[in-house]
Amino acid sequence: MKNEQKLLKLYENKGFILDNEEIIIFKEYCLDYIQSCKKSNLIILGIDGYYLEDPIIRVNTLEIFDFSKTQEEIKNCYTLAESCIFNILNTGSSDGYIFTLSDKTTL
Repeated sequence: MKNEQKLLKLYENKGFILDNEEIIIFKEYCLDYIQSCKKSNLIILGIDGYYLEDPIIRVNTLEIFDFSKTQEEIKNCYTLAESCIFNILNTGSSDGYIFTLSDKTTL
């Protein structure tokens, strides 16, 4: 997706890029990233936490959030994502997060 590639470029110094397609956004930039997704009309379907332990990247199975179960969740994805990140900033243990995105036209 074109908008996802723009975000990847915009946030390349605020995260860890995987295979030139996905980015693990460092925790401190997640709220900004959510706003950028909203401005780019990208729906946030989920967030997955990761530990970054050079050279190992591990998923944090305790920090996986899915906002794609219902149309209501999809409609409120930005609010749900922000709420998640606020909670994570206080209690989360992951170093960064991958956001699963979708273009609004594909849903």
